This record gives sequence, C-alpha cells and structure tokens, in this order.
Amino acid sequence: MNKKLKVGRLLFFMISLIIASQAWCQYRPLSRGAQPGEIFLASYWANRENGDTEGVLFSTDHGQSIKYQSDFKRWTMIGDYTPGTVLGLVGAINQFQISYDYGISWDSTIHSFDGFIFRGTEAAELYNFWTDFSGVSPVSYVKRSLNNGNSYGSPSIVPDFYLMASGSESGHVYGYKDYTIWHSADYGQSFEQFAIDSSQILYYSCHTNIVPGVLPAEVYLVSFEQGIRFHIYRSDNYGQTFTHMFQSDSINPLDINNLYFCSGLVAGEFYWVYEKPENEPIYHSDLYINYSTDFGQTYQTYYHDLSQLVYGIDPASSLAIREDVKVFPQPVSDELWVKLSDYQTSNPEIVIYDVMGNVKLRIARGALAYDTNGFCIKNLQHLTAGFYILKVINDKMVSFNTQFIKL
Repeated sequence: MNKKLKVGRLLFFMISLIIASQAWCQYRPLSRGAQPGEIFLASYWANRENGDTEGVLFSTDHGQSIKYQSDFKRWTMIGDYTPGTVLGLVGAINQFQISYDYGISWDSTIHSFDGFIFRGTEAAELYNFWTDFSGVSPVSYVKRSLNNGNSYGSPSIVPDFYLMASGSESGHVYGYKDYTIWHSADYGQSFEQFAIDSSQILYYSCHTNIVPGVLPAEVYLVSFEQGIRFHIYRSDNYGQTFTHMFQSDSINPLDINNLYFCSGLVAGEFYWVYEKPENEPIYHSDLYINYSTDFGQTYQTYYHDLSQLVYGIDPASSLAIREDVKVFPQPVSDELWVKLSDYQTSNPEIVIYDVMGNVKLRIARGALAYDTNGFCIKNLQHLTAGFYILKVINDKMVSFNTQFIKL
C-alpha cells in the first residue's frame, strides 16, 4: 500500500478516535447540585400513556424521591455551585442553555463551544476542552470561564486527552489518556502525570471515567471490565495511587451507556445511576439511584419507575410505602406475601429484579393462589441478601412496583 495512504488512514483513525472519545466524555447526564442531597439527571424514558418522554429529573434527598422538572430535551446536566443553577447541553451539537430555577425553565440564550465542557470548583466557573484539527497535527486546548461560558480566558495547550474533569480544589484539573492520570494545580497551565496500574484499567479507554471527589486530592476512577462489570477506585493523592472500593454485579455490555457516576457535596458521598429500558410486556424505563456515604464502598438503592412520572409532581418514588402493592414481612427470609388493592387484579404476573435490573424470579399468571392475605411467594432461599424490586403486572398490562429487603 502507498506509504502516504497508510499515513493518511492512520491520521484519520487517530482523529476519529479523539472526536469519538471527546463526544462520549461529554455525555454525562448526572450531576450534583449546589446543596447537599441535590442531584440532576437528564433522562429519557417511555410513558405508557404519552409515548417516549425526555426531561430533567431533580432530587433533594440523594435520589430517594425525584421530580420531573421539565421536558427540556438535553444530553448532559452540569450543576453549578450557585443554588438553582444548572447547564443543559443540546445533544451532540455543542450548545448549552442555563436554568436558574432547578431545571424548570431555561434561559433562551444559546451558548456554543467546541469539544466538551466541564464545571470548575467555583460558582459560574466552566472549562472548555477541545482539539483543533486544522493544522498538520491535532492540537488540544483548554480555556476557563468565570461567567458560565459568556466569555473565556486565553487557552492553554494541553495533551490530547480522552477526557478532562475538575478537581476538588480551586485550580485543580485532571486529564486521562493511555493508562495515565494527568494532574494540574494551575488551571491546566502545567501537568504532572501518574501511570495507572494496568490491572485497574480493564476496558478500552473511552469508557474509563474520572470523577472528582470532595476532599482535597480526592479523585475517583471508574473502569469497566469488558462484558462483565465495572469497578470504582479512589485516590487521595491526586491520582498517584488508587484503592479499589467497589465491584458491580454483572451487567449487559449494551447497558454501559446507561450508567452514570458523580460524587456528592459531603465527604464520602458517591453516586452511580443505572437506567434500564425494557419491553416486558410494556415498554418502560427503570431507574436505580445508588447512593454511598462511605466513599463508594456500599450503597443504598432507590428505585423509580419512570413510566409513572407525571410532569411537575413528586411521584410515589419510595415504592415501599405505596398503597396499591404491599409486601410483608420486611425484611424477607424465605417467604413473601404480596397484597394488592381491589382495583388491580387477582391474576397478576410477578417479576423480581435485583439492583442491576436482572430478573431473579418470574411467576406466570395463575401460578399463585390468592386468599384474603394476598399471594404467597415461597422458597426464596436462593436469593442472596440485599435489595430487590418486585413488579406486579395486571391483566391490563399496567405495572405496579414495590421493593423489599432479603435477609
């Protein structure tokens, strides 16, 4: 093959990889807010009455309850340190708008940028990272704004990172590329670099995620083990070394794009969120918000059925207290009773899921006898201890949900 053609193809591949990596890194639907307990999520789900739905979800209690703020269709949420302020990105066309009332209404001003953006550590502070391909070789830059992207300072030349993120201290930013963490303490003017143990990067680089922590020098690394699970690592020395904190259960490789991560505002807080779309038998989207207070080691899981969301209204998100489906005893040992309201059905299908949305038990219609106490599900010894979702699907194909804990 012609040498020039080989070089041209190689350059095209490198440019395509950089563009794809930067586009992937910009897709961050989950963000913490300005107050403890606040999180924003740009979500997409199917509503059984209105069809496909997109919008902004907001929580003030770490995800235990959520509220459908607006049908503003956005790709990424970037929370600011000013209460109520959040940036929403318009798909993949490198534009964003700003809301000053927690995502309910949005300013009409369109802000444009190249590459991708990430927030800093101060109110209204925003970074823009991009790669210029107009010259002989690609050159990457980062620039900083102190007014939510209305204007920027002079750009600095930086390595062609796969992704960048702010640190937990003023002026601190991180870059990631080729099994290496790059750390800057001067707003991206200069960097030190630390090689990551190859055993901690288990999947190809564009799915590796850097998540800034809360404490000084704290940064998290999320790494995917191909086709199996993800791992969370934590560093307290700017990425020089990492400690393994969490290993997920097995996941569907197709669901990698439905996993989102961020830290909270209080030391020890970490979130990972999982959206699981299904068609069983109606199309819906199950949302699992996992919240940790011990630096990502253990989690409380909050489940939400997005198909039941109503615009502007807090749904009954803590489904264990719903009146239409009751389960007892709590917690469960080997036997579980399910009590349904009269308007539901005496002949339901029942499905039990784990926190990753995997089906652990499915009971067909007519398989359980109903008495005044409800349905009795026996022989649950095979379920491991933990949190489970129980879904009841009535004869009108409407689903009702609750949750239980297995001893």
